[in-house]
Amino acid sequence: IKDNMNVAVLHLLYGNHPSDTSWFVRLLKREEVVTLLLSTLVILPLCCLRDMSSLTNLSAVSVVAMVFIVIIIIYLYFDNPGDSVRGAGGTLYENWFEIRPGYLESLGTFVFTFVSQHTVHLTYESIKSDVKSLENWKMVSTVAISIATVVSLTVGVTVYCTFWQHAGSDLFEMYPPLRSIDFCKMLLCLTMLLTFPLPFFTCRELIIVSLTQIGRSECETALACFTTGTLIE
Repeated sequence: IKDNMNVAVLHLLYGNHPSDTSWFVRLLKREEVVTLLLSTLVILPLCCLRDMSSLTNLSAVSVVAMVFIVIIIIYLYFDNPGDSVRGAGGTLYENWFEIRPGYLESLGTFVFTFVSQHTVHLTYESIKSDVKSLENWKMVSTVAISIATVVSLTVGVTVYCTFWQHAGSDLFEMYPPLRSIDFCKMLLCLTMLLTFPLPFFTCRELIIVSLTQIGRSECETALACFTTGTLIE
């Protein structure tokens, strides 16, 4: 969000070299302030919801945003505006079989692509009772993981085929200044704003459960001491 939202909005509204000095432009140039405002006004209220069922529609918006990103990435690959996007690449071996430096560092991207197991129980409990069943959950989880796999592979393979050896993990920074890329940055920030609350739900639940268990243990200890004292008397 810090690296993309400010730049995207600034370029879409004022071009690549904004000359306006209004308070809004000055605000957009302060990345930390905008990130703090978005976190406070969007992420924090979503984290305070009682359960995850309220995020159903927002999750649909996030999926639609990712679909638009995929469409734009594929379009730029084939359109190659001004011959400034798609690179020439190397040989078949260099493009697909050569193991280049940085392979181990890149594993983090793959590992954290499907980090969803910590929200499984909360997601299942948020399903409406009339449709909550293991069969439905199996279908929903399978479809969700399949969609995530298709989207991730499509974006990854398309971007790699666009830049080949010059491809990096900072996806949109590799492209030249384009309004479509700025729009993708905004969509990416939107998905981040809507999906970041999910880990906080899990963290909040762990804290509540831990405090509940501690309180229950203290009550049981106090009750046992009281009972023991009564019996001795």
